[in-house]
Amino acid sequence: MKKLLLVFPILGMLFFASCDRDETNETTDITGETEIEEVKSLYDFHTDIKIQSDEGSEAIMRVFSNSEQELSNYSNKNMMLVEIGNKETLKQSLTRHGVVQEGQENSSEEEKNIDLPQNDDNIVDDIAFQLVKITKRNPNVKYAVSFIHPETNSSKASWKTYTHLSPVNSKFAEILRHSVVRRVYYGLRFKEHSYNSWTNIVSEWKKVKNGQSFSHHKDPCYQFRMRVKTKKRSAYTVSFGY
Repeated sequence: MKKLLLVFPILGMLFFASCDRDETNETTDITGETEIEEVKSLYDFHTDIKIQSDEGSEAIMRVFSNSEQELSNYSNKNMMLVEIGNKETLKQSLTRHGVVQEGQENSSEEEKNIDLPQNDDNIVDDIAFQLVKITKRNPNVKYAVSFIHPETNSSKASWKTYTHLSPVNSKFAEILRHSVVRRVYYGLRFKEHSYNSWTNIVSEWKKVKNGQSFSHHKDPCYQFRMRVKTKKRSAYTVSFGY
C-alpha cells in the first residue's frame, strides 16, 4: 500500500509535466486560404511536406509545380526547418546547426555567363514553395527553411528558377547561400497591400556569394515574393521571419 501511495503522486507529476510540455507548442496557420488558392491557380499540382527542426519544431511546406515528376523529386530530405535564436543572425544559426561551415571558402564557380529571363509578373517557375503551418517548440524564436534542391534528369548546365512566397503580413525577408560551387541569384518583390501589384525591391538577378546573406525589411507589407535562379544540388536558406 505504501508503494502505491508513492506511485500515484509520481504519476500525477509526470502527467502535469507532459501537459506543460504540450502547452509550450504553438501551432499557427501562417498562410490564409485566399493566398493559397491564388498560388494553386498558377500550378496544376501541389503536395505538402512535413519538415522539422533539430529542436523539435515542425512545419508544413506546400510545394507547387505543373509537373508531378518535379514534385516527386522533393521530400523532407530537401528542406530543413532552422531555429534562429533571439540574439542570433541567420548565419550564426546556420553555423550552429552545421549548415554553414566556419571558414568555408569560395571555390571556382560554374558558368561565367548566364541567360537571364525577363522580369515578368506572370512568369510561372518550375517549383514554388509556401510555408502554410508551423508548430513551434519555442514561440520566442524565429525560423528559416534551408533548401538543398535534388538531383534531376535535367542537363547539368541548365538553370532553374524557384519562387518562395512569404506568409501575409510578413515584414522581413532574407536569403543566405551555403553552396560552394553552385551559383545563386535572386530577385525580390513585395505587395504593400493585398490589392497592390508587385513592386521591385531587388531586381533580378542579384548574385549571392557563398556564405553571403541579404536581408530586407518592409512595413507595411502584405507579402514578399522571392525568386531564386540556380542549378540542381544548389543550397541556400530563406527566412521570412516565421
